[in-house]
Amino acid sequence: MGGLPSKQHPLCRHYFGCARNCIFIKSGGDLTPTKREIAAFEAGIKLGALYHQFVGSPVGMRTASSLERAMEESISLQPYVRRVEVRINRDMLKENIFGYGELEGRMIWAQVEIEYEGEVISARLEYDQESCYPLMRLR
Repeated sequence: MGGLPSKQHPLCRHYFGCARNCIFIKSGGDLTPTKREIAAFEAGIKLGALYHQFVGSPVGMRTASSLERAMEESISLQPYVRRVEVRINRDMLKENIFGYGELEGRMIWAQVEIEYEGEVISARLEYDQESCYPLMRLR
């Protein structure tokens, strides 16, 4: 057997230490994601990137619309994005003594539409009043 150990891994047909970098699949299972699952994953990546990239950005009433456009354009560059829309809740904007504030996650409403190999997913990021938290949801 060319030096391979005789003991098999319980979730793989190959032997311990095999160099095939196996993804271990449980009996009868298939871990290959569907196209829809890949599209949903991509939507989550886009909304997560948008949130974490822009929260804390300086923003004021005068610059809110240009920040919305910058956020949309930034996310639209990523793979599989079919459409992106971002709105900043201006009612939540608070200006400091210098005339601007910081973008908070609760101020962001965003929607992305992802197309992956014919599957289209729409997902949204918006502040949830009940949980007091910005949540991401598939639509």
